[in-house]
Amino acid sequence: MEELAKLEAERGTPGYAPAGEGIFPDGRKKGNKAGKSAVELPVAANGKSGRVASNEMCTFLILNISSLQLIPVNMIAYRSRKQIINWLGARLMAIKTIEILNVMVFKRHLRKNNAAFKSIEEGDSFNDGFKIEFCDGINVLIGENGVGKTTILKMIYAATQWSIKQTDQGKTKRLIQFFSNSLKDSDALKNAENKEDYCYYKVSDGTHSFEDSLSHKGIFNYDQWLGLDIQSVFIPTTEMLSHAKGFLAMNQKYNMPFDGTQIDIIVNASLPETREIPFAMSKILDKLSAVIDGTIILENDSFYVLKKDGHKVDFSLEAEGLRKLGLLWKLIRNGLLEKGSILLWDEPEANLNPELYPLVAEILLELQKNGVQIFLATHSYNFAKYLEIRRTNNEQVMFHNLYRSRNLFSNEMQKIFPGMDDNSEAIYSQSADKMDKIKYNHIMDADNKLLDEVYEL
Repeated sequence: MEELAKLEAERGTPGYAPAGEGIFPDGRKKGNKAGKSAVELPVAANGKSGRVASNEMCTFLILNISSLQLIPVNMIAYRSRKQIINWLGARLMAIKTIEILNVMVFKRHLRKNNAAFKSIEEGDSFNDGFKIEFCDGINVLIGENGVGKTTILKMIYAATQWSIKQTDQGKTKRLIQFFSNSLKDSDALKNAENKEDYCYYKVSDGTHSFEDSLSHKGIFNYDQWLGLDIQSVFIPTTEMLSHAKGFLAMNQKYNMPFDGTQIDIIVNASLPETREIPFAMSKILDKLSAVIDGTIILENDSFYVLKKDGHKVDFSLEAEGLRKLGLLWKLIRNGLLEKGSILLWDEPEANLNPELYPLVAEILLELQKNGVQIFLATHSYNFAKYLEIRRTNNEQVMFHNLYRSRNLFSNEMQKIFPGMDDNSEAIYSQSADKMDKIKYNHIMDADNKLLDEVYEL
């Protein structure tokens, strides 16, 4: 454990700072006058510099059974990425990983392969931060309430929106508005038990990374991320188009009780339609149009469903499940879900008739087949299962189960590694390509319990 302490000590020294610069909420760069990458450290009352973000703030460890020691390992990898070109000539983007430390429910906690554990074997790797590796296709986040599914979606969305190069001096500060409109600063996002510890989340495409340091109130490696222009759309659980009339104008003048994702979806739906529609997308539009019996139009700042017989229905009068499909139609028609873009959808099954689950699953699989990376959070076993059984060999679907648990160390382990006696409850995750491969699967357990009651087992 001396090596672990040594690594922790290194995190507090300027020599362990990241290669990229930081940026303050007002837009000023965190760097020295010579132009070299550096970090301005906050100075505490005692005159000492504050903690510095490391290149890899999570502690990674490998167990060496022969010496019974935990050895810190440099896990920074430089992975090459294929330069795939889409029909617009742009390089395809895909989010590969997210790392979280001491942000909201994701506290510093010892994990083995991001999961809870009872024993240790030679070659096991450990980290004290939360991390998920994503596939390039459809990533389905499942788990009980309060385990951070929506938080992860919003972190990814915040990172992708920050990649768009704009002259906005308050851009960093406005990141917190994607999480809640009522937050005054990023301190509210810090884990309640570890506010004085290092707090950050980092999103990476495998080559570039975006690290939002809540401790420094700034962004690390912003120079390599800003300008990637990652196109993304976030569909929140709250249906927003019914509130569109005058909404954006009022939002400019008043403090409206909506977060950034809810505002952005109205902005995206209000954009003009594209002149041309790719053939693959036109087929998806036809499927959606058949269900809603028409198309979505915007007139005088209000949305309507233009039915096939020619009459208009105010969007707010349409069934909420059909409004959800109408929104998806409008986003595709506006050209926001094309090859190389990212769709983040929080609870797509909410207010949707279960008979429509197969249709939505087919549409998502079709979007994925045409180069859209997708992130979903769901509580529906049936909806998630449709994605699994309807996919083909060319389509990627990965399930990421988030769950609460605790490490259960044996007496022998506690004697050998007394510093590892970390058995408090934390959030863990497990990823698999099939639902039945996942342990602690709460949505599948709930479905099984219902079947047990039906058949009185």
